[in-house]
Amino acid sequence: MKLLATIIIVIGMSVGAWFLLSQQNEPVSAPQATVTPTTPSTIIPSLPVPQKTTSEEPKPSNTPTVPSSEDTSSTNMIPASVVLKDVHFASQAPLKNWDYPYQEFCEEAASLIAAFYALGKTIPGPDGVNAELFRIKEFEEKEFGFYEDTTAQETTRILKEFYGLTDVTLMQNPSLEDIKSQLAQGKAIMVPTAGRMLGNPYFKAPGPLYHMIVLKGYTSSGYFITQDPGTNTKGENYTYKFSVIMNAMHDWNGGDVNNGAKVVIAVGKQK
Repeated sequence: MKLLATIIIVIGMSVGAWFLLSQQNEPVSAPQATVTPTTPSTIIPSLPVPQKTTSEEPKPSNTPTVPSSEDTSSTNMIPASVVLKDVHFASQAPLKNWDYPYQEFCEEAASLIAAFYALGKTIPGPDGVNAELFRIKEFEEKEFGFYEDTTAQETTRILKEFYGLTDVTLMQNPSLEDIKSQLAQGKAIMVPTAGRMLGNPYFKAPGPLYHMIVLKGYTSSGYFITQDPGTNTKGENYTYKFSVIMNAMHDWNGGDVNNGAKVVIAVGKQK
């Protein structure tokens, strides 16, 4: 019985050993990743990324802005003020005698002022001015048959034919901006007026029916600077409001001055 038990034990031990050896020689598989089956995906096109919006104004650039060829505001701008310093004064009564013909010499004196500016000549003293006024009078009587109350057209002839000026323009219905632009270009402006509409306190009442003055510039505060030959001394650099000159501007019109045409004469430097 002991022998049988021993044999059974030996057989059991052998079987156990064989089982252990077979387990040690079995290859071990690497752990497999779990894969979830998928279906083909739909391709979605990429969309533009939305930009951030803001209510703030863009910051100014330090780079100066250059006007385009269509921006004329900076190239055609009329200056705020202009003074033509070489437009000097002369009185229509240089010897302080206001009898005839001196009462009628405003167009002649205005022509002298503008022409001497255009020619770059110095206006002489009282005797020289007096002689020049009579020379103009002689030309008028020869060409027109009279010297009193010459129209803007006739005065233009004095400038062109007597003084030989070439840059003389008769302007019909000029605007305030037209006149300022001409002054800014260096042109003196002769203005025929209904003299009593000027309201000049230095005129002998009631003032001249017809009167011609010369504009030499304007101020930024709304005044024309004039050489007004209608007084001996007070007319030098005398200022009139823009509105006064624009309202009083009237040609002779056969004596109906208040209804005369709006016209000025622009006189440029002789080249």
